[in-house]
Amino acid sequence: MTGVRILAVADAEERALGEHFNPDRWGRIDLVISCGDLDPNYLDYLVTRFNTPLFYVRGNHDASYVDQPPGGCENLDGHVRRFSGLRIAGLEGSRWYGGSGVEYTDSSMRWRTRLLDLRIRMARGIDILVTHAPPAMPDGSEATDRLHRGFHCFSDLIQRHQPQLALHGHTHLGYGSGVRQRTLNSTRVIDCYRHTIVEL
Repeated sequence: MTGVRILAVADAEERALGEHFNPDRWGRIDLVISCGDLDPNYLDYLVTRFNTPLFYVRGNHDASYVDQPPGGCENLDGHVRRFSGLRIAGLEGSRWYGGSGVEYTDSSMRWRTRLLDLRIRMARGIDILVTHAPPAMPDGSEATDRLHRGFHCFSDLIQRHQPQLALHGHTHLGYGSGVRQRTLNSTRVIDCYRHTIVEL
């Protein structure tokens, strides 16, 4: 255990982090992770507010990051980054909606996952996987509509490398069972809608 306290955010801005911010409520935050679909200015704000590194993946609504990437933040997509002894990997985007956003077909995401898998092997594993879309859950506890269902290639990646955490966004706690945390083998899978805090 490294004792790293992580604020993970996704999909909607948290008012308690903005106009109603109370530093006593949040305590020590060592790292911020964004699972996507957030305004780049909001990520800029979080970096400044907590004075800490921020890693992110883009969500399907984050095409604007190409022209306006969040300042002072590191893009995790397709990479393995290290922070305080933790190895953190990421994949952006969601299922294909029609091509207007950051979207991937099953076959293209499988290809991207294979490329990341090579980097994970070079890093000798990962501790955290960060994605926008969720992994497909074998127990069926996922979104009921096709566009918010998880990717099987994410589940395969988790089962191969068994990270401690898989953090995602996209489902807003409302497209499926509304459960924030599930388990895939030994990995905690967490929907980071608005915010969640985890410690490793």
